[in-house]
Amino acid sequence: MPHWRQICLNQPVTRKILLLSIFFPLSAGPAPACTTFLIPQSREKVMGKNYDWTHNDGMLVVNKKNLKKTALAAKPAQWVSRYGSVTFNQHGRELPLGGINEAGLAVEVMWLDDSSHPPAGQVPQVNELQWIQYQLDNYSSAAELAANADKIVVAKVFAPVHYLACDKTGECASIEYISRKLRVRVGKDLFVNTMANDTYNSSTAFLRNFKGFGGDRDIPSGEDSLSRFVRASSLAKNYVQQNPAEEYAFGILQSVHQTDPEKATQWSIVYSLAAGHVAFRSQGDYKLQTLAISAFDYSCSQPVKTLELNQGWSGDVSGNFIPYTRALNRKVVERGLKDTGAELPPELIDEIAAYPESAICLENPPLNLSYKVSVDESFVEGL
Repeated sequence: MPHWRQICLNQPVTRKILLLSIFFPLSAGPAPACTTFLIPQSREKVMGKNYDWTHNDGMLVVNKKNLKKTALAAKPAQWVSRYGSVTFNQHGRELPLGGINEAGLAVEVMWLDDSSHPPAGQVPQVNELQWIQYQLDNYSSAAELAANADKIVVAKVFAPVHYLACDKTGECASIEYISRKLRVRVGKDLFVNTMANDTYNSSTAFLRNFKGFGGDRDIPSGEDSLSRFVRASSLAKNYVQQNPAEEYAFGILQSVHQTDPEKATQWSIVYSLAAGHVAFRSQGDYKLQTLAISAFDYSCSQPVKTLELNQGWSGDVSGNFIPYTRALNRKVVERGLKDTGAELPPELIDEIAAYPESAICLENPPLNLSYKVSVDESFVEGL
């Protein structure tokens, strides 16, 4: 793995290079084993996610709309956020691992070793975590996200991943980069609304061997990706409406949770998409925490709010959010790096901690430019 000084050797020490170089050591971490699913027949359109990693520190962030942003990439996408959102962040603000926006669209990421990204060409870039924030900022449904998925490309600097996005109508989209090509499935193109850590094609091919999906094999009990995919898909399919959907979803998450210390389940998250409600638990402290998306002010003229995770909260935590600070962001970034064994100088950590402050609040963004995606570096100044 290249040292940060090698990455920057003989290159101008620009802000962009510093921000990109900070992420390279992260890919040295253990391959996690996340699982995500939707229960489409539930009234609440419940979506569940297990985040499997090495630690559960991080923060929830209330992200604002009408913010003019430039991505952390060599050919950065530039846009103005249309929707506010609440996200789970472990590597800094603007770099979420998942979340839900005020329109009822949720996006989650999972590790995928088979992921391979195409060259960017002239397509605007985002890194694989900011891709999540971009989607939550811009789209209100899985179909809309899928229709625009080729407008940007992921520039991999963190890890090989794929995504599941679901909305309040119960429609989902899977997004993968396979053999350097974008692969998008949406709505009826999905056999099940589940993803783990194998490609969607290989996972569904395996699933068809089991009872309830065309095969005669019993549902497996292992912790490997394909077994978790089958188990989550089967349990989601067998949900009946008279059961509390949120509680049932947590039962599925418990069924597919990981125990390996290097990739243990750290967060179990349930989104009730139709209701705009989030419930979650952290490893080692299983108190249920909840919040309503409607509880927050998404106007960019008001301070960004955050909630540090792993602090022993319980119940409705909407009122526990405090104004965002660069100091907390730096703490979160440092903790995320430390766990991967990365040794970076303080000035690099300062850069990523300060990055969110580059976004500009627009009180009345011009409608013809607000949601443009561009690689023109004069775009931000020209708005």
